[in-house]
Amino acid sequence: MDDLGLAALAFAAIAGGIAWVAYFGYELFQLEPPGMGGKRKKEHKSGHRKAA
Repeated sequence: MDDLGLAALAFAAIAGGIAWVAYFGYELFQLEPPGMGGKRKKEHKSGHRKAA
């Protein structure tokens, strides 16, 4: 191959793209869908109506 710099640049671009897709997929996998975990809606309400 005549131009090793271009081959290295292409390899780095492809490897970086694959790494970015893997990281983005991992972050999406770690997210919890709404309503699946944590506190329920009744626990999120404030107690401002209880005082009256």
